[in-house]
Amino acid sequence: MKIKSLLGLALLLATFYVGRAQAPQLMNYQAIVRNAQGQPVTSGVVNVRFTIREGSNTGAVAMQETQLDTPNQFGLITAEIGKSGGLSSVNWSNGSKYLEVDIDVTGGVNFVSMGASQLLSVPYALYAGNSAAGPTGATGTPGSPGNPGVTGPTGPIGATGTGTPGAPGVAGPTGANGPTGLAGSGGGATGPIGATGLNGTPGVTGSTGPTGLTGTSITGPTGAAGAPGATGPAGPTGVGVAGPTGAGGSGTGGGTLDSAYNYGGPGAGRIITANSGAVEIDGASAGVASLTTTQSASSVAINAVNSNTSSAYSTIQATTASSVTTVSAILGSSGSGAWGVAGQVLSTGTSEAGIYGNNLRTSGGEGVLGQGVQGVVGENNDNATAAVFGQNTATATGSITNNTPSPGVIGEGYVGVLGETNTDGGVGVFGLNLNPNESPNDNEGVFGEGTLAGVEGQPTDATNGYGVASLGNSIAIGDVDATGTKFFIIDHPLDPANKFLKHSCPESNEPIDFYRGNVVCDANGKATVTLPDYFSAININYSYILTAVGAAAPDLHIDKEIEGNVFTIAGGKPGLKVSWQVTSTRNDAYVRLTPGALNYEPEKPAFEKGKYLLPAAYGFGNEKAIFPMHSLKELVKLKGGIVKQQELPVVQPAAAQPVTK
Repeated sequence: MKIKSLLGLALLLATFYVGRAQAPQLMNYQAIVRNAQGQPVTSGVVNVRFTIREGSNTGAVAMQETQLDTPNQFGLITAEIGKSGGLSSVNWSNGSKYLEVDIDVTGGVNFVSMGASQLLSVPYALYAGNSAAGPTGATGTPGSPGNPGVTGPTGPIGATGTGTPGAPGVAGPTGANGPTGLAGSGGGATGPIGATGLNGTPGVTGSTGPTGLTGTSITGPTGAAGAPGATGPAGPTGVGVAGPTGAGGSGTGGGTLDSAYNYGGPGAGRIITANSGAVEIDGASAGVASLTTTQSASSVAINAVNSNTSSAYSTIQATTASSVTTVSAILGSSGSGAWGVAGQVLSTGTSEAGIYGNNLRTSGGEGVLGQGVQGVVGENNDNATAAVFGQNTATATGSITNNTPSPGVIGEGYVGVLGETNTDGGVGVFGLNLNPNESPNDNEGVFGEGTLAGVEGQPTDATNGYGVASLGNSIAIGDVDATGTKFFIIDHPLDPANKFLKHSCPESNEPIDFYRGNVVCDANGKATVTLPDYFSAININYSYILTAVGAAAPDLHIDKEIEGNVFTIAGGKPGLKVSWQVTSTRNDAYVRLTPGALNYEPEKPAFEKGKYLLPAAYGFGNEKAIFPMHSLKELVKLKGGIVKQQELPVVQPAAAQPVTK
């Protein structure tokens, strides 16, 4: 209940303590607080100010104090004047005294005066407390009993009395002994170091062991020369290398690659030192690999290592001359759950990328091309870097509308670019333009262009979410359409932490501008209103509303209509305040340039006929929607989810073994 003013205060009873110096220096006071309708005020806290004045109701202040009180169900307040101790300072023997009462029903200090009244004979008995007792007067004749007074309202419940403290209880029995404490941590002092013992007798020297066997040489015997012209006999299988060519022709000896691998012992011949050119394999069979390695153990099939820290060459390089667009210089293929191709930088490395693609063409092509359910997936675990980063270092021309946009990332497909986050406070897609210039160039953080919609936003929470949210100023170069109501929304001024305040925006079947104000009529009952200097340039079709303030004005009217951004009001009274409003149709350059904006019942284009902005309102589903409400899985057709990052097992190469002969 909001009470805007205090309107009534009725004094019911004033009882004053009297007597000698031992009497309490207090006066009882009761009153009923009423509002403007005469109803008792029965809730809240009121603040009452008591003032005792000397000689008259406007005399000097002898005592003043304030007290907070809570009215009961009848509007009754009860106070004891003098709680501050101020009554003892009042000189009751010096002339008449007046009691003034002020009150603020809100409990504040905006007091409203209830008037002042003279204190009569009874309060002056307080003065008797400071004087000697007089002689006892004669007993008067008992007066006739007075008529019974009207029963007063029920007084407030008295304070709870203080009881006499009970006698102390009898002490309880002594508890059992607690467990024995832990042993102390202190120990005795360390004893002195003993004397060093005598050296032991030296042990007997052991006998010299036998000399080891001399190792065999790995150099095989030289094969015998073949007879001239005839083929030499085959060399022995196994340990020997191919013998020199006989003088008469070529020999057939030499064995297999496996024999060379095991020459000198298992695996002893596995190392080749390419100190005079590369090891070459020339393949001439169509569809047959020149080199095949098969690994059946849990290890890598091929391991290449370049230990030169300043090498300018790749560890593995493959080149193809094929013009077939479906093949590559290197093909990684997986028939199970492993990666087809993987590149990674170890935690101790300084490289920028695990996989690097470089397109040296001057036009067209890609550095890296990914195709599949997800063509390219970027993922990292660093909150300061991007999972996918696109950068175009070409010199930008300053506008995305001149066909040279120089994009960092281009996304094409049913969904060109998809941004997704499951982090509270994160964003699915973030666009940032760091150019500080405010110029005609396109300095947008995010730019959308489409035949039907440049940017479409859709919340997953249709009740509390927003399709598109702007944290700053927003501008639309064109019309703004909405199927729902349009609101002005702020934090509620009386409960900003828990509520919003929403005001609906006015709507009309035409673009309307409103102008309003107040004027005061002159001595002739007229007033002139001057509108903004741009008014006539953007408005047509004027209408007027006039309202007299403070008094009726039945003759109030528009004397002269708007001309030169001015109109005149007449028919008022001198000094009359008039509120005015002008309503007009918007007619600025945009409206004149786009006459369709004034078509209030436009036909749907052919591709939208039979579809609806809100199909559910007409009993249809999403298939009839002009803007279908897609789910995330429908948009990207996810199958099995996005792949997750994992560490690949790395087999470190064994140390290179020197070649011995």
